[in-house]
Amino acid sequence: MRHLPAFTDYEENRLIDDARTCAEILDNDDGLSAVLGLITEAIPKDHNDLAYAVACDIAAADDQLSQEELRLLEIIRHRFSLDRLTAAAIERGVAARRKSFPSEV
Repeated sequence: MRHLPAFTDYEENRLIDDARTCAEILDNDDGLSAVLGLITEAIPKDHNDLAYAVACDIAAADDQLSQEELRLLEIIRHRFSLDRLTAAAIERGVAARRKSFPSEV
């Protein structure tokens, strides 16, 4: 996280407690909706694209996207009211950053 500009002001020592709290909320029946609601309340509306980009980066971290991850990204996109073109541009940027040049370059 510390290399992501989005988290420049985030206090790293809060990570374990914040992750634990998030997991506890997600463990409830309506946990995903509750967590997304908290995120929506916490970030400025003009940063919804940034939140979606971070979600895409996390989902792509293992270079494989499951159907569940794709569905979750779709839910996040709708929750943050991102249009399909904006989401596609973010997704394409994430895919491009995951590539590497061939060894002969």
